[in-house]
Amino acid sequence: MLYGSFIIIIFLLLSLPFHFMESIDPEVLNRISTNAILNIFFFLIFIFFAFSFFGFYELTIPSSWINAIDSKSNSVGGFIGVFFMALTLVLVSFSCTGPILGSLLVGTITSQGGAFQLSMGMLGFSVALALPFTLFAFFPKMLSSLPKSGRWMNTFKIILGFFELGFALKFLSNADLVQHWGILKREIYIGIWIIISFLLFLYLLGTYKFPHESSKLKRNKLNISLSLLFLCFAIYLLPGLMPNGSNSARLVSGFIPPSFYSVYGSKTECPLNLNCFKDFESGLDYAKKNDKPILLDFTGWACINCRRVEENVWTDPKVYDLINNNFVLISLYVDDRKKLDLN
Repeated sequence: MLYGSFIIIIFLLLSLPFHFMESIDPEVLNRISTNAILNIFFFLIFIFFAFSFFGFYELTIPSSWINAIDSKSNSVGGFIGVFFMALTLVLVSFSCTGPILGSLLVGTITSQGGAFQLSMGMLGFSVALALPFTLFAFFPKMLSSLPKSGRWMNTFKIILGFFELGFALKFLSNADLVQHWGILKREIYIGIWIIISFLLFLYLLGTYKFPHESSKLKRNKLNISLSLLFLCFAIYLLPGLMPNGSNSARLVSGFIPPSFYSVYGSKTECPLNLNCFKDFESGLDYAKKNDKPILLDFTGWACINCRRVEENVWTDPKVYDLINNNFVLISLYVDDRKKLDLN
């Protein structure tokens, strides 16, 4: 139990610096999540992790570090020795856990949850990792029933690699939206996700293999079922490529760019083609002249929750009509880096 507890404590300690960052400056993680340069860096990190899962290279801790820590666990007894045993496990398993932890780290510090969400993620991950070791220590005979590492583990890592590629696009999209580059429009984003899903579908059918693999994946019921799942997801996304596909793919709203950020153009640069103002003073003047109340929408280009509200709540006909006919919508993008014209 002590061994398992130390594994959990080590992972939780990794999240502590981010709590200090928040206490010094509460807005620091928000600035990290909306900074274009950092989002491009996170995009490259996810691509790096993806190719690690694909088997092109392996992330490892230097063996000298592992040997030094392992020698401590042997030479020091008591609780301290058990701690170094747990630390050795954490370091040895880094080649598998590193990309997952890196993704968790980047994903949580760039979300609204901040350091607390990161700690909860680390807690969940470390409990899942420590629990088998603790249980098998109590019931060693269960070890014989464990599945052997092999092809299934490699397949699982490659599936995670494709997931990493898909999530990487979100960070590139954040930078693109905040800086108004116009590179990764909604349909282009969806199109790349469709390609990723279709490639995963073909891989699970055993159509191709990666260079480090000795043979193609065998077709069995599980692989075929998983492949059909990703094919269905690709088909589900297809309407999003059409000119009238702005209300499609609601299941992934928030991850894909807003409907007005389209290659086909838009009547307005406002959610759902509503009539909106992006300048408070202009909106206030219009509201006074037309004797209408203001709906002040504090939103953000990189805000997942904002997109989900727009595409899952505002699309309700009653809600849409209220906003469109009864209110003056003023959308203030708090993460917009474009300088205001103060003249």
